[in-house]
Amino acid sequence: MSREDWEVFDLLRQERKEKRAERREAFTGGEGWKQHTDTHWSYMLLGQHLDYWPGPMRFRWRGKTMNGDVKAFIAKREALQ
Repeated sequence: MSREDWEVFDLLRQERKEKRAERREAFTGGEGWKQHTDTHWSYMLLGQHLDYWPGPMRFRWRGKTMNGDVKAFIAKREALQ
């Protein structure tokens, strides 16, 4: 790879890093959320522990890792209950 390729790669990596930081800053846990670190939150959903990482929008519940809008996921599961 040429130096120009690496510069483009570095720019893309920096953009992704900034977007993750923006998502973390925009995420406010609200009621029921517990913040462990700047990048890790947890929530009790239907008696089961849900872990959430707002940067990559990744969450884990019942042994399954998923990506996306965690608040919509929680609202859907709680509505079914």
